Amino acid sequence: MLKRMKQDLIALQLTSNDLNESLHSKTVIHKEESIKHRLAKENRLQSKHRLDILMKNIDHEQQKRQERIVSLQLSIKNKEEAL
Repeated sequence: MLKRMKQDLIALQLTSNDLNESLHSKTVIHKEESIKHRLAKENRLQSKHRLDILMKNIDHEQQKRQERIVSLQLSIKNKEEAL
């Protein structure tokens, strides 16, 4: 009976070691994937922020252009009236 218990102990220790190695491996993989996910999310948010800034700049430039056009049209109208 003692011999059988020793064999079971050895088998359980081997299984325990395998499970511990598997846990360690999966923990490392989980950390790596978490880092990849975080970096991807950060890049996505940075890209969105850059796009938002770009769109605001485009809107601002279009508004300035439109104001310039209105100003030029008014200037042309005033010159035509002066003639």
